Amino acid sequence: MDQDEELAKFKWILIVGIALIMTGCYSLNELRYAVWGKSVEAKLTGAKEVTKQGRRGRTSTVLRVEYQFSEAGGASRSENDEVSTDWTLPSNGSVPVQYIPSVEHASRLQGHSNMLAVYLFLACIVGAVYAIYKVSLYVNDDGSSSKKKRRRN
Repeated sequence: MDQDEELAKFKWILIVGIALIMTGCYSLNELRYAVWGKSVEAKLTGAKEVTKQGRRGRTSTVLRVEYQFSEAGGASRSENDEVSTDWTLPSNGSVPVQYIPSVEHASRLQGHSNMLAVYLFLACIVGAVYAIYKVSLYVNDDGSSSKKKRRRN
């Protein structure tokens, strides 16, 4: 194996490792909601379109939905979530909310999850397992397979 090939393999392993860490952080938030999240009906207190400044000066318009609810322990919370502008407001004045008890700013509209990060995290785990397998084959190779190839040629 030449040096360029090994450098390319190292770069792929590094990319998969970085992607694994990044998607793992986003997936951790989904895990928090899956394990500790509670659902409740919240009173809709407001909704307005806001313009957000993104990367490289890009702007986007989102709908900020404001709601108020009481936790199971009785504490009242007023929070908000941002969704796309085509989201329809419920006519009954209440919205289903998922929240993490006793953690401020840890609530979201029911169904407003980031499952793409979870799927990418699982794909990165598969990539990392494959990379570890290939590295272990390379490390455990005593050179006999390359000698056989040279003899045949």
